[in-house]
Amino acid sequence: MITIVSGLPRSGTSLMMQMLEKGGMEVLSDQIRKPDENNVRGYNEYEKVRSLPKDPSWIIEAEGKVVKIIAQLLFFLPRKFEYRILFMERNMDEIIESQSKMLQNLGTTGAKLDPAILIQTFQKQMDQAKAIITQAANIEWIPISYNEILTDPAPTAEKVNVFLGNSLIVQDMASVVDATLYRTRC
Repeated sequence: MITIVSGLPRSGTSLMMQMLEKGGMEVLSDQIRKPDENNVRGYNEYEKVRSLPKDPSWIIEAEGKVVKIIAQLLFFLPRKFEYRILFMERNMDEIIESQSKMLQNLGTTGAKLDPAILIQTFQKQMDQAKAIITQAANIEWIPISYNEILTDPAPTAEKVNVFLGNSLIVQDMASVVDATLYRTRC
């Protein structure tokens, strides 16, 4: 079984990875992308995930672990494995604002894109990803609200623990959440 934390960029995937690691799961991450002002605790990414559309052979490395894969790449998961997906959801306006701030901090021009176009694009990508994982016989998934985690992390930590087989330390998972890092609110 491969556990995946997914969602749109800036939807709380890094926070969920931190919660799972603190709760006792082994994380597949190479720490190549270092913490920065946009994500002070780090991204918990695995560089090979980017190659998923062309080379999914690395996915076997995630067996028995958790790996972060953005929603846009879920279409390329090999069908021969079983997956459990924690699909992060966040207020779409907050995602767009957070993405815009991150791009500005990185000095890229993407921050100038029309928010209405970004919302449409992201919503379509999220809907397509959810349709794919809902129809796949080899995937179990649950939605996880980023906004609810920051308001009251314990119930979400318990929900995730139950979904993943009751082997995690719920209090440790909840202790990771730092509401002061919730900087982009709408």
